[in-house]
Amino acid sequence: MTTAGFGRELLATAAAAGLARTYVDVQLRKLGCAEAVHDAQLVATELVANAIAECRWGGTIRIFLGQRPRGLVFGVWDPGPRMPRRGPMPELTLGTLDLDPAGFDRNGGRGLAVVAALTRDLWVERSRPGGKWVCALLDVTARPEPRPVDVHGSEI
Repeated sequence: MTTAGFGRELLATAAAAGLARTYVDVQLRKLGCAEAVHDAQLVATELVANAIAECRWGGTIRIFLGQRPRGLVFGVWDPGPRMPRRGPMPELTLGTLDLDPAGFDRNGGRGLAVVAALTRDLWVERSRPGGKWVCALLDVTARPEPRPVDVHGSEI
């Protein structure tokens, strides 16, 4: 991701998702897109969780939020060679969920379908020398923050 925007490198730990949510919140509010924060935070959480799963212990991931030619993009880089696959959204019922605490994490597999439902587009870009960016085109239109003005309407 080389276009202007906000980027951070994060350790691939459980804390990365929370940090990504905070960064997304702050940056979208700066862009005047507060109404999109909740959906964008969910997108960030899902993509970061997938990236962490591709890292080895002590590895890092990267996040990006910024304007690209297609619009406002959130992306996550991980070093893994595996390409993400979006499967069909399974039907959710109490019978299909594994509610046993030991198997609770086996209820996954719907993250990319959720991301696709909340965004305009979802794609993967291979990077060199390795890894990939998983990118989502957020369903927002960035608006610059209003600049402060004095009582006469002049910018401060």
